[in-house]
Amino acid sequence: MLDKISGESQTYFSISTVCNPDESDNYPTEFSNSTILLGLPPHKLELKIDMSIILLCNLSPPKLCNGTRLRVVSLQRNVIEGRVISGCGKGEMR
Repeated sequence: MLDKISGESQTYFSISTVCNPDESDNYPTEFSNSTILLGLPPHKLELKIDMSIILLCNLSPPKLCNGTRLRVVSLQRNVIEGRVISGCGKGEMR
């Protein structure tokens, strides 16, 4: 799917931490990075401008909530900017 959209991709990685540092040996980084949990994005997420994405959590209800679709407009190091393409905030930049 990613190959069908022209342009360069931006890769984002999740960050996993252990609440109790004494238990960090029980939860190696490789394990948490390979675990796929329903409703959460993968550890490695590759995006391109003009892709459609879906929010998986409520960021700013009622406009940016779980299931809202956006078209990627800009990809920065720590920010993904998109235009809402479904729901009550349709057409707005977020």
